[in-house]
Amino acid sequence: MEYKSLAKTSAEKVCEAFNDAFSDYEVPIQMPYEKFVKVGKRRGANYEISMGAYDEDRLAGFVVNAGGLWQGKNTIYDCFTGVTSDYQRRGIATKLIEESFENSKKLGFENYLLEVIQTNIKAYELYKRKGFEISRCFDVYRAEVKDITFPENKKKFNIKKIENADWDLFETFWNIYPSWQNSTDSVKRIMEDFEIFSAFDNERCIGYLVLESNTGDVPQLSIHKEYRRKGVASSLIKKASENRRDGYKLSFLNIDSDYKPFSEFMKKLNFKIIVKQYEMIRNLR
Repeated sequence: MEYKSLAKTSAEKVCEAFNDAFSDYEVPIQMPYEKFVKVGKRRGANYEISMGAYDEDRLAGFVVNAGGLWQGKNTIYDCFTGVTSDYQRRGIATKLIEESFENSKKLGFENYLLEVIQTNIKAYELYKRKGFEISRCFDVYRAEVKDITFPENKKKFNIKKIENADWDLFETFWNIYPSWQNSTDSVKRIMEDFEIFSAFDNERCIGYLVLESNTGDVPQLSIHKEYRRKGVASSLIKKASENRRDGYKLSFLNIDSDYKPFSEFMKKLNFKIIVKQYEMIRNLR
């Protein structure tokens, strides 16, 4: 087995390997090529800094990485890791991660970041053995629009879709740092796929919501500290829910489990937790 960069491997070939690797997963995942490319682009996938395991010309396994600043440090982010069905249980995933560590160190990265579903004990134990530590626990919430229970808000806020986001202002509203795939950089990579809704009190922006229109994914929702618990967040969600197709669902991915105000808010609106994940990080120095 040869371990080397994915730089000369096509996205089509990696996508084919991805679908094979996850065909017998706990929750089987199959991603059409267009979606695979879109998800990779949002996360910042860069094949130049990614690793593959090759049996001659056949791609047996892969670690697709992204790179960038994460909380002030030069960080590698694991977008996708998998081993195709014919090559599983041969230690290839372990070797791929080790090779990715060494390559990332040579490239000057300080940290290695990833997420893993909490029930995927095998993967979690592998990452733990390789020096990863849990940095945060995440919840993933979902609700069909027709099932969301919106409260009656006494005060009405002006909610409108905007074209130009003031990201510096929005970040002053944050209480928790978004996960990698929910970060502002990730949103900006495929800005054409997102709608941004802002709430105003007179002319003052007091909150915002970012929605990936096609999937219903909401990577960011945050409210000015002076306006919390006043119906601003529910008003934004209600506006984002309007005029959607039958069966349309909203999803909030990778919400910090320790942030109780948000979990209580989700329950009130009838959102359910569908997946729990660990965010894990390893120092490469």
